[in-house]
Amino acid sequence: MNVGPSHAAPTYITLDPPPPPVNPFDSLYKYIAKTIRYPLNSRKNHVEGREIVRFKIVNGKIENLKVLRSLDADIDAEIVKVIKSFNGPAGAIPATYDLPIAFTLQTNGVKIVENTPDKNKVKANDQPVQIVDVKVNNVTTGLMLEEIVVTGYSI
Repeated sequence: MNVGPSHAAPTYITLDPPPPPVNPFDSLYKYIAKTIRYPLNSRKNHVEGREIVRFKIVNGKIENLKVLRSLDADIDAEIVKVIKSFNGPAGAIPATYDLPIAFTLQTNGVKIVENTPDKNKVKANDQPVQIVDVKVNNVTTGLMLEEIVVTGYSI
């Protein structure tokens, strides 16, 4: 009689890979993408460039929203309206965040660059330029989020 350990072949199971980590700002990004509109007057005046808004996450909600870098009043108003109307969960850790939102115009496949703050200017037909600011108006920024790009068509 054999009383030693059994040498049965090991049993393997196949596990699905874990899901990718969830970005706590995904719902905000999707909401902005679905809701924001390039203001008509800004399109008519060929205003484009990058705005930066700052806000705090407190108890899962967006508070203290302010525009740090402005392109024009119509774009400011659109961004503030959209972000303030977001009522989904902001599942990020409580902190101050900076959100860059780029507004870019196209006409017949050619990029238009007019009325753009010099710091953000690119030449026609160039690829978008990634600008990461450490300071805005000599103020240290909050945690920088991924940039959102809003594309409109020239009128």
